[in-house]
Amino acid sequence: MANMKYLQIMQSNRTKLNLWIKRLTVIAVLSFLLFFGLTNYIFKGQFLELNVLINKYADLNINQNTGLHKFILVAIKKFTLFLPSTGNTIIQRDIKEIGVGNFEPSTFYKNNVIRYKIFAETNDEILSALSNAKPGTQIIVKPGIYTFAGRGIPIIASGEPFSPIVLKALRVGSVIFKLGTSEGLMLNRPFWRIENLIFKGNKDTDSWIDHAIHITGNADYASIVNNEFINFNSHIKANGILNDHGKRIFPDHVLIQHNNFYNEWKRNTTHPVNFIDVVGGEHWLIENNFIADFGKNGRRGRGVAFGAYLKGASKYGIFQKNLVACKWKLPYTHMLDIRVGLSFGGGSTGQQFCMDGKCSYEHDEGIMRQNTIVNCKNDVSIYLNKSRNTKIYSNILLNSLGIDVRYPESSALIYSNELDGRIKARDGAFIKQYDNDWVN
Repeated sequence: MANMKYLQIMQSNRTKLNLWIKRLTVIAVLSFLLFFGLTNYIFKGQFLELNVLINKYADLNINQNTGLHKFILVAIKKFTLFLPSTGNTIIQRDIKEIGVGNFEPSTFYKNNVIRYKIFAETNDEILSALSNAKPGTQIIVKPGIYTFAGRGIPIIASGEPFSPIVLKALRVGSVIFKLGTSEGLMLNRPFWRIENLIFKGNKDTDSWIDHAIHITGNADYASIVNNEFINFNSHIKANGILNDHGKRIFPDHVLIQHNNFYNEWKRNTTHPVNFIDVVGGEHWLIENNFIADFGKNGRRGRGVAFGAYLKGASKYGIFQKNLVACKWKLPYTHMLDIRVGLSFGGGSTGQQFCMDGKCSYEHDEGIMRQNTIVNCKNDVSIYLNKSRNTKIYSNILLNSLGIDVRYPESSALIYSNELDGRIKARDGAFIKQYDNDWVN
C-alpha cells in the first residue's frame, strides 16, 4: 500500500510538473511573440531595411555558391519571412488619363501673345516649322502617327518672352511621334512649349532609344505640358552645353507639368534609365506628373533606375504633386531590381559636367512637397545625394524603405510626411525632422 501511495504521489507531481512546463512554454511563446510584435511595430523601418538587405545579399550570392554556403544563404533568406516586408499599392488609372489633377492651359495663353498659326501634316512640314517659326507661333500638328529615325529632331527657331513658340496637337492622343531616334526633339532654344503630344519609342532598341526630348544650352523657359512619354531610357534629358567661349550653359526656369512618363517593359540596356534626368540648371518645376514603371535590366540583369532627379550643382528645383509608382504594371524581377522615386543628386555627376565646374554639391535649396510615391520596395522613395538646404514635406511614401539623406554636403528639413519606412541620415548627412507620421 505504501508503494502504491508513493507512486500516486509521484504521478501527481509529474502531472503538475508537466502542466507547469506547458504553462511556462505557452507564456514564453506568447512573450516572445509579444516582444517580437512590439519590436516589429516600433522598429518597423529598421527591420524592413534588414529584410531588404538580407534578400539583396542572398540574391547576389546564392547562385555563386554551392553546398553548405548555399544552404545557409537559402535558410537566411527564408528567415526574412518573419520580418516586416513592403506591400503593394494598386494604382487604378484610365488609359486616357494624363498627369495628376486637372490641366488648365488657359492661363498660359492668356498671358502670352500668339500671332501666327502653322498647320503641319507631314514630317517635312514639322521639321520646317521647327526651324523657321517666328516668336508667337503655334505649330499645330494634324492628327496622325509621325515616324522619325536618325540622330534626333533639331529645333532651331527661338521664341521670346510672352511670345513663345508652341508645338502641339489640338487634342492629346490625336498625334503620336513614333521615335527611332536616340534623342527625339533636341531643344536648345528659349521659350518653347510642347503640348498634347504622345512620344513613343520603338521596340527592341533599348540601347539606342534614349530620350524623347533633350533640353540643353539656351532652352530657358521651356514648358513640357500635358504630353505622354512611353518607352525611353530617359524620357526627358537636360544638361549643359559649351558655348563659343568654352563656358557651359544650362537651361533655367523649365516647367515639366501634367505629363505621363512610363515604360511597357524593363529596359535592357547599360545606359542610364532615369525618366527625368536633369544635370544643372536653376528653377526647374516638376509638378502634377504621373511617373511609373522605370525598371532596368542592366549588367547581369541588375539595374538601378530613378523616376526623376535634379543634380549637377543645380539650384532651386521643386518636385510637387507628382504621383510616382516605382511599380505600376511592371513587376519586380528580383531584389536587385532597384527603383528609386525622386531624388536631388541622383547617382552623382562628373565634375566637368556640373554647373559650378567642381560638383561641391549636387543640388541646393530644393523642395519636395505633396508628392505620392509608392512601391519602391527594394530601396527608398526619396534619395538625397550631396544636396544641401533641402525641404521635404507633406509627401505620402508607401511600400519602400523611406528616405535616405547621404554625405556631409547634404542637409534636410523633413516634416509632415506620411511613410511606412524610416528616415535615415547616412555618411555624415544632417537632418532635422518632426511631425512625420508612420503607417504601420
